[in-house]
Amino acid sequence: MNPTTSTYASDIAENTAKFSVLSILVTGFIYCIALLV
Repeated sequence: MNPTTSTYASDIAENTAKFSVLSILVTGFIYCIALLV
């Protein structure tokens, strides 16, 4: 495995982690709005 592939994989992992955190925040935000309405 060359360093490029490894870096690419870690970038994907980082982006996936950011995306899951973002989706959790968005879901929580929508849930709060649903409770308020």
